[in-house]
Amino acid sequence: MKEKLLNKVIKRYNKYRSPRATAELRRADEDLFKVQFEGSFDDSCCMDEYFFDLVYELKDEGLETELMDYKFEKGKYVATFRFEN
Repeated sequence: MKEKLLNKVIKRYNKYRSPRATAELRRADEDLFKVQFEGSFDDSCCMDEYFFDLVYELKDEGLETELMDYKFEKGKYVATFRFEN
């Protein structure tokens, strides 16, 4: 169920931010999920705000999450989030 909601929110996220930032769900477990981000957002200041934007989008759907970490891998960012509820 969480994975379906994640994909719905990511689709909406991409609608308003792509091509500047495009997100794709890479993995979802019971406690954590990983999202890959790509686009030209990484050359802007405060680029991590694009990761936090996803947290706010998920909160609007009633899903409390927290950004745990992000890493640059093969030309893309992979962010790890934790479910809070």
